Amino acid sequence: MLEHILIYRKGHEHDLHSYSDVSLWINKLFDIEFKGREILVKQIEKSKYELINGEGFISIKFLINDDKEKFPFKVRVPLEMTASQQDRHPIMFLLHVLDGFVDEVEIYTADGSLIDNGVSILNVVHTVSDILND
Repeated sequence: MLEHILIYRKGHEHDLHSYSDVSLWINKLFDIEFKGREILVKQIEKSKYELINGEGFISIKFLINDDKEKFPFKVRVPLEMTASQQDRHPIMFLLHVLDGFVDEVEIYTADGSLIDNGVSILNVVHTVSDILND
């Protein structure tokens, strides 16, 4: 279960996404097998995060304890997810890992437009970094 700290930029209070949205997004993002997946999942389990809503992007910035096992692969973005949206451009989810620890999930629309509250994750395509495929 994720515990969170909610942060938003002034003027974007209407763009706030709920804890349940973030939990669904993260679970869907990790709904694929790849080398090192369990390490990353353990890092974010019961972690805190900051949810930042910006101009055309959302950042889920994780606060990971460095006593967790490090991700052993040298890849900055090991996992991406593209979520098709009805009548809009797709929404991209990129998992960022720095120095072996989950840093953030970056979320943005393919055309740079604002992300509204209706993000669908029903039709997604995952992309895993080549070095993590079996």
